[in-house]
Amino acid sequence: SRSGAQVIRCELEGATVSVDAAVRLLARLGFERIMVEGGSGVFSSFVDSSCWHALYLFQSPVMFGDGGVDLYRGRGVGVTGRLVDQIRMDEDTLHLYVEQGDLEDVYRRVTEQ
Repeated sequence: SRSGAQVIRCELEGATVSVDAAVRLLARLGFERIMVEGGSGVFSSFVDSSCWHALYLFQSPVMFGDGGVDLYRGRGVGVTGRLVDQIRMDEDTLHLYVEQGDLEDVYRRVTEQ
């Protein structure tokens, strides 16, 4: 397309895109790294799938809606990575987590056929 974007279709998991399938497909297409941005639904999907090795989480005291939006709405226990840094930016905080496992193991797991 003129914008340079390409739509890639992959399997669903319930009513949403299967994170595992999407990451495997991107790996087969030659992508070794991807950056994902989104709200609590996208965040929860990637955390639950364990298809991540670094997580940059911006936290703000500003709430959306009545009482705010839950950050984690997934099936598991939430982020199980190791918190390695926190940076204050005015009222916001950037938290950097890394996955507990070995990076090569993470890559091998998400690229399995």
